Amino acid sequence: MRSQRFWAVSFAVLLGMSATAKAAPLDLKHVSADATWLGHVDFDAMRKSIVVQKYMEKYKGSGGMEIAKKMLGLDPEKDLHGMTFYGKEIGKHKGVMILHAKVNRDRVMGMAKMLPRHQIADYRDHKLHSWTHTPRHGSETHTVAAAFYGNEWIVLASSVDELKQAVDVLDGKQPSLTRDSALAGTVPAGSTMLMRFEGVSTAKLPDKCKVAKQTQSFRFVTGEHEGTSFYRARATMTNEAVVGQLREILEGLRALGQIHVGDSKTGQKLVDALKFKADGMTLTILWSAPAEDVWTIVDAHRKIFEEKMKQHRGWGRCRCEGWGKHDKKETPKKKQVPPEEDF
Repeated sequence: MRSQRFWAVSFAVLLGMSATAKAAPLDLKHVSADATWLGHVDFDAMRKSIVVQKYMEKYKGSGGMEIAKKMLGLDPEKDLHGMTFYGKEIGKHKGVMILHAKVNRDRVMGMAKMLPRHQIADYRDHKLHSWTHTPRHGSETHTVAAAFYGNEWIVLASSVDELKQAVDVLDGKQPSLTRDSALAGTVPAGSTMLMRFEGVSTAKLPDKCKVAKQTQSFRFVTGEHEGTSFYRARATMTNEAVVGQLREILEGLRALGQIHVGDSKTGQKLVDALKFKADGMTLTILWSAPAEDVWTIVDAHRKIFEEKMKQHRGWGRCRCEGWGKHDKKETPKKKQVPPEEDF
């Protein structure tokens, strides 16, 4: 479902600064009972995040919001609330995305009519739109379907049949997830994004790695609440020995992180806040830190990234200007080192 992932990223970039919109947490009634994975992004919660507010302030004049307003009639500061996505098969480009947003329907409909092989079909009281999508990398085309639902919902799916089932779930004509479902669970206050997977070990994944073959379930949630950023993850494995091995790997990554942050006291605090807990078949990862500290590190890396991008853009010009003018230099001899140090 590459087209859906594209729109997910696009909408995330267009987050506004308003913190007055109603919250849009995960609603299990929107997800089909036969789903094996689900995800949710709460844009309203993001707008309340200190880290996101500071980040968006840096790019407030980028023009992205004006583009959204002109193209979709969507004001990201107040009209974009949440997004839920789910599917029956892990690792497949198939599934459903439900977008909670208020858009200009006439404007969106006008754009839809320009899509390749656009068709409209009636399904009870709903109008189902479908069109052909060609991935950016590749020549294989596939069908994408979408429908407006209610006043502020847009449902997208990787096929017309999946769209019909998604609409049936929303209409209450097909069963949805319940509180005792394997994909259910508590959503911590301030959660901005969560993902949950069940049956990873039995999923038909292309080139499935050894870890996936021994993973029964995996879930994570991240967000910010009362000035504290947090991340929580839990993996249930099929082999208890793997849990210990994974913990050792994570401990090593934490040590690597301590080396990476160097003398930065803020960086050391963020790395030291990472905790691991192994209990039987389950490995839990817990992390939390002051949002202001998180922003300090994010902003530092943002500046480094922007500087490297400037150098990268300048690199092409320098290479072109000096193309073909290579001075012949003697290749330096490799320093001789003892065999035991040659690695």
